[in-house]
Amino acid sequence: LQAAALAFGEAPAGLRAGLLRVSGRAAFADAAQWQRFLADYFKDAAPQPADGEPIKAATLAPSVEQLRIDQLVLGGQDIGSAVLSVAEENGGLRVTAETDWLRGELLYNEGDSSSLAIDYLDLAGLEAMELPAGSDGRIIEVPALAVTVDELRRGETLLGQLAFDLRSEGAELRAENITAEIAALQLRKDQPGELSWHQGQDSSTTFSGRFHFGDLGQTLEQLGYQEAIVTDEGSLELSLEWPGAPQAFSLGQSQGLLGVDIGRGHFPQAPGGASGALRVVSILNLAEIVQRLSLTQMFESGIPFNKVDGE
Repeated sequence: LQAAALAFGEAPAGLRAGLLRVSGRAAFADAAQWQRFLADYFKDAAPQPADGEPIKAATLAPSVEQLRIDQLVLGGQDIGSAVLSVAEENGGLRVTAETDWLRGELLYNEGDSSSLAIDYLDLAGLEAMELPAGSDGRIIEVPALAVTVDELRRGETLLGQLAFDLRSEGAELRAENITAEIAALQLRKDQPGELSWHQGQDSSTTFSGRFHFGDLGQTLEQLGYQEAIVTDEGSLELSLEWPGAPQAFSLGQSQGLLGVDIGRGHFPQAPGGASGALRVVSILNLAEIVQRLSLTQMFESGIPFNKVDGE
């Protein structure tokens, strides 16, 4: 077999030696089924005839060219509609994908360094998926990947960007060397973060990192809270563990350390019925204390401070 072309809903592309060309528009595709198809017929196939002489396996490389899929299933998850391209490159594979909430490119080299470059990721689309919790005995294993996310969003809100190295060791899935700038919080290269997910029946996740910031009030606003504090600079150090997968994070279910180190700033005046972060922070409701002490005129722009630290 020297060449093949397969098309859905349109005429096949022209034949090219050494390629299995796939194009068109398919109503449904399950990535696992296609992986088995390629492995059975184009990678591992080596049938033995009756006379014992081996037959050379087909060596066609897959070439998917802007294949439109109305419903794509990947790892058992319904991704929705997608446009896929796959090409063999330098002994590896280049895979590009585009959906309503994700746009990126995977460069995979077996036994060598691989990378996943995500141009755009909307967490709203990711959160709508039923991500595996890892408590049913199934384990997710991935090749070593250098991952970058250039544009991280939640709906219309731009959160920032991040990068990390993804590794698998049996039931342990780790994101190392995490650097990021998300909602005005920074994980710097000299103090990167690390996340580890232990999968299985006793699934648990740990995260450690030091987030640096300028104005913490900007972070609160970007996360949908009230601007309960205005700062010049500071940091938050976290070392937390919680049961379940990373997406199962809940502050109430977590244990560990949270350290706060903030420089000069002030607490702005807030209405008496303020809610959200002001109540979450619950700094002894300083605004009301000042009003009761009749010092309001002294602090019309809020309550200043020189330093705040805690644990």
